[in-house]
Amino acid sequence: MTTRLLVFAAVPALVGSLLLMAIADAARSLLIQQGVVATISAVCVLSAVRLKKTRVSLRGHHWILLALAACLFVPLAFGAPGSPHRWLGLGGLRLYVAAIVLPSFLCIWYYASAAQSASQPACVVAAMLVALGLFVQPDAAQLSAFALAAVPILAASHLARTYKVIAFATLLITAFAGWYQPDTLSPVRYVEGVFDVARDFSRAALFIAILAASLPVLAFAWLAFVRRSAALLSIGIYFTTLYALAPLQVTPVPLLGFGASPILGYFLVAFLAQHAAIPDAAKTMAKASSNQSDSV
Repeated sequence: MTTRLLVFAAVPALVGSLLLMAIADAARSLLIQQGVVATISAVCVLSAVRLKKTRVSLRGHHWILLALAACLFVPLAFGAPGSPHRWLGLGGLRLYVAAIVLPSFLCIWYYASAAQSASQPACVVAAMLVALGLFVQPDAAQLSAFALAAVPILAASHLARTYKVIAFATLLITAFAGWYQPDTLSPVRYVEGVFDVARDFSRAALFIAILAASLPVLAFAWLAFVRRSAALLSIGIYFTTLYALAPLQVTPVPLLGFGASPILGYFLVAFLAQHAAIPDAAKTMAKASSNQSDSV
């Protein structure tokens, strides 16, 4: 139910993105790409949820987090020349790595942080690497969203309070410093400027665009409240921050603006959120494992 709700909550924004791109005179090939990526992503996620029940596994999560953090440095080495270094070319797609990686990173980080595991310091190191990668790209908007989204995760972790404060302070300072990094990227009307496109068309279109864009955030907020899930809350904070920064046109508007990467990142975390819907799933599994060991 969790994944299905998140998928259907994204539909109005995705349909709106096609309409706003058409109004902004985006190329037909871009319209087709947006529609194809959205349709395939939704079908794959819904099919995966229906055909196979997913299970939470805590083993090796810190290695997954470290690998995801390393992905943010790939554009620096293999991306297009010039600044900022945020994209990778893959065939006809231009992948915005942070938009794909960060939502899933937050979801997986919660699982590892909620368990009493010796790998938690490695998870925090992975988070620090994410902050460094976003800082050097530079990408202040994603860095700010990531720092704020880390609050519920650090609160749920079993790290000592001192380490929690140091970790969050590092993320927050890096986020503030990121805004002083030069960003020569000019906003595109059908990417960062979709709200302006809607406003120029009519006030009603702007209202509908804002409502459509807010539905995924409201879905995460509702699920976080109902399921009492810090993971869903964290992801909701991440997307809320990006939408709040949208009027500054410093980041693509997730789902409503053009871009395959925000779509891929959203649907991937919608699939992973099926785990996060289980209240304190990681803690429950860790406790069960501990009890089993004691009984042996």
